[in-house]
Amino acid sequence: RWNQDELSASTIERITTTDVRYSGSRTFESVTPRVTALFKVTDTFRIYGNVARGFKPGGFNVASGAGSISLPANLRTYRPEEATSYELGFKSELLDSRLVLNAAAFWIDWEDLQVGAVFGTPPLTAGYTTNAGSVEIRGFEVDASWSPTDWLDLSLSLSHQPAKISGFVDSRTAPLARVGDKLPGSPETIATLSAFVTRPIGENLEAFAGADYRIRGSFYA
Repeated sequence: RWNQDELSASTIERITTTDVRYSGSRTFESVTPRVTALFKVTDTFRIYGNVARGFKPGGFNVASGAGSISLPANLRTYRPEEATSYELGFKSELLDSRLVLNAAAFWIDWEDLQVGAVFGTPPLTAGYTTNAGSVEIRGFEVDASWSPTDWLDLSLSLSHQPAKISGFVDSRTAPLARVGDKLPGSPETIATLSAFVTRPIGENLEAFAGADYRIRGSFYA
């Protein structure tokens, strides 16, 4: 896939009694290929792998300090994000298709992560977006669904994906986190258990009930 984003921004900010004007335009081009290989071991067991590139355009910081402070020109823009992901896994149907079991391992190299930062000294501050560096994600996912009877369905999903900051390219964001810290808003482990029951209670009527239990690990806000 080839993509081109053409962005422009124009703003006038009233800082105390002074008008601060800013305008700019930028063009971002990206090529994001994806390659997938699939090997059919049997009719019910398949192995796959894929490699893909991802891209998120950069942009402009045009809303800043709500009339109290203005961003300098070098903070008005931020760079695009780029990521390369690798995945290897399998998909299967077992026990006469009553059990579906899928699993995958993946790793992602993420560059120029876009994060929020603050410019200025309180109470005169302005929020803006900048690039925080690189992130490494190494993890796995497992999901399974099992129907031991005609009226009971059980399912499990588990993902473990520790995401850690591995470097900074913008020194202004260094006080916000340290190399090796977890990625904000990203718990390492998430698991869900579910059960679903269906029973006929008449010729054209069924009753059903379900329950879910979800576990989510801690994460930085």
